Amino acid sequence: MSHHTKMQLFKSDFLNCEAQNTSPSEEEFIRKSLSDFEAIKRYDMVVMDQSLTLTRNQNKSYLALINITFTYKGAKSPQAIRTEVEQEIVGFARLKKNYGKVLIRPETIEDKIVELFDHTDIDFSEEPDFSKKYYVFASDEVCFRKNVTPSFLQAIAKQKFFEIEILGELLLIKVSQVYTPEIGKAISECILQINNGFH
Repeated sequence: MSHHTKMQLFKSDFLNCEAQNTSPSEEEFIRKSLSDFEAIKRYDMVVMDQSLTLTRNQNKSYLALINITFTYKGAKSPQAIRTEVEQEIVGFARLKKNYGKVLIRPETIEDKIVELFDHTDIDFSEEPDFSKKYYVFASDEVCFRKNVTPSFLQAIAKQKFFEIEILGELLLIKVSQVYTPEIGKAISECILQINNGFH
């Protein structure tokens, strides 16, 4: 299936929002902004292939297919260095509030152990499903707690594998897995709920 066809298929899936090809100026903005995120910087090279604009309540969110190049060493033979190229889909949005620098990722057993000694994870007692699944770090916890809403956390809590990074008003959602239509739909549903006019 071609990349163009993948994005065309998404258009037919969104009955409660407008989906269209991203304009050249918006695409350039996304391309430049993506390079600021740590989740993107960790790869050797990232090239944006195609993008799609999703509009709901006059708020625009974006889906982008990116080709990522990364290098890794073999576990049994460290001298064996391999370079791989994979395609992922990411969600991107400009929010209405400044959240500071925020990282949200699936919580691990190691995180739970560290939390016994060093309380860096931000929990939300009113959203236990979210707090049980995700580790949250914010450069300004007061700012994050002030601006985040229950619907924001609930949108993320529906999933188990999202990596979310916020830089001020810019938000990136990704999954470190090769593109599948299911991942694309999950990301699009989440980013539409987050960026629906209230955040």
